[in-house]
Amino acid sequence: MKQLSIISGLMVLMVYSGAYGGGLEHALKAAEKNPKLKNLYGAVVMKNGSVIAEKYYNGWEREEPVNIKSAAKSILSALIGIAIKDGTLSGLDFPVASAFPQFIGKEEKLKKMITLKHLLTMTSGLESMSKKNFYGWSQSIDPLKDAIKAKMLYSPGSKYSYSTSDSHILAGLLAQYCGKDLLDYAKEKLFTPLEIECVKWEKSRTGQYWGGSNLYLKAYDLAKIGQLFLNGGRWKGKQVVPPQWVVQSTLKQVAPKLWSPFPLEGYGYLWWLISIDGKHAFAAWGHGGQYLIVIPAKKIVLAVVSDWNAGYSKPYYYELAVFIKSILKNVQ
Repeated sequence: MKQLSIISGLMVLMVYSGAYGGGLEHALKAAEKNPKLKNLYGAVVMKNGSVIAEKYYNGWEREEPVNIKSAAKSILSALIGIAIKDGTLSGLDFPVASAFPQFIGKEEKLKKMITLKHLLTMTSGLESMSKKNFYGWSQSIDPLKDAIKAKMLYSPGSKYSYSTSDSHILAGLLAQYCGKDLLDYAKEKLFTPLEIECVKWEKSRTGQYWGGSNLYLKAYDLAKIGQLFLNGGRWKGKQVVPPQWVVQSTLKQVAPKLWSPFPLEGYGYLWWLISIDGKHAFAAWGHGGQYLIVIPAKKIVLAVVSDWNAGYSKPYYYELAVFIKSILKNVQ
């Protein structure tokens, strides 16, 4: 059994490096017989830059892209970091009002204080369109307009509130300034350098990409994003994401008080900071059980994808957390 590097276009079989023994293989195979993991689609494990295990479940195929839901927010964060570096956006203090003056009244002083950093840390102060508000908002005629015109509940920067609408504004802002279709920009700056094929990113009724959700990637391509960040933003000798952005975006910026199957350490720029069995990690996390987990100290990347229709099921999340821990326990 030999170690295989992750190379786009080549078939990577379900192989296990001899360096890790049968424990990892057992952990992956055990999920096949677990009825509580019927929504699990696949898992890709990387160590020291190479794929050491890859397995798919419940009829899912390796080449099928998955809707990674809110894990897309972490990818949007990478695009923002790239855009700041290449001059498309001026910086974290960029005022959102200057991009959307048509949606913000002259008297709305608090809204004029919202910056790029507030959107990245979900501290805009705008009423969140997530959770109970999500369905109605996502089906509206103009979600971008509605997100910006939402009520101000707090002063910008004063309180964290999980908000897909914040990231939708962020995507709309980037689309306005990058001078091209947002998916084309993402392909040019991020996906193509990593040899990632992304053919679908859903749009709202007004034709704007859902920046914080509904991006479709294959599990092994999602793992590449994690490896890119583990590499400090470099891929095959090329600096794709600025190294300082990799550091900043995965540092604690705010401290959310939310339920999580893993202990929360904080929130960066659209990245979760978590602890798994005492080990620090940063992660992208999407509805239904989409995970991209990076453990820098162990040089481990783990991508797990699921049927997003499983929804926000705590029993499934708990069982998935047990599965994830069993994998990581056997990769030291």
